[in-house]
Amino acid sequence: ATGTFDLPNIVMGKHLTKSTDGSGLERLAAFIIGLPSNGTGKTSSGITYLQALKDGIDPTGGTVLATGVVGAQTLAGAAQAVTVVGSTDNAAHLTAYVATTTGLSVVDVTQPTKPTMLSEVPLPGQGSTIAVDPVLHEAVIASTAGLNIVDVSNSLFPALLTTVQFSAPVNDVTVSDGIAY
Repeated sequence: ATGTFDLPNIVMGKHLTKSTDGSGLERLAAFIIGLPSNGTGKTSSGITYLQALKDGIDPTGGTVLATGVVGAQTLAGAAQAVTVVGSTDNAAHLTAYVATTTGLSVVDVTQPTKPTMLSEVPLPGQGSTIAVDPVLHEAVIASTAGLNIVDVSNSLFPALLTTVQFSAPVNDVTVSDGIAY
């Protein structure tokens, strides 16, 4: 999808957008949560959206993606940067590549609420950012030791190919068409 979306001003403390659908929620609150503006104001089980929220029930019926922390995975080092890449042969399969203070962690995040550690590899220096070339199956981690280039063609056994050293720590990296910048 392309284009932009302007979020409306959110005014706190005043009732400016009364409910017209019987949901018990002001229109602005329903908009922020992601509820339909032309609906019945009730969940599929027939309770109002406001009552569903009070009861701890998701009034969207799971149609809105959760925000904040939805899953967690223990890593060998502290996470510094992450990039998620879809599989070239299975769009539903997602892998997170995490630059850590001790190296690279590879995590299956196909089920975001249940991430699964696939592998970890120690690397020279402390990683700060990461980029992945899904065609070449290489992860490039900017670090205090330079650019660590890792073969990630087998997510269970990533292998450090080389570390390109510079006179100063590398703070950022991006990859495009097989070239790291």
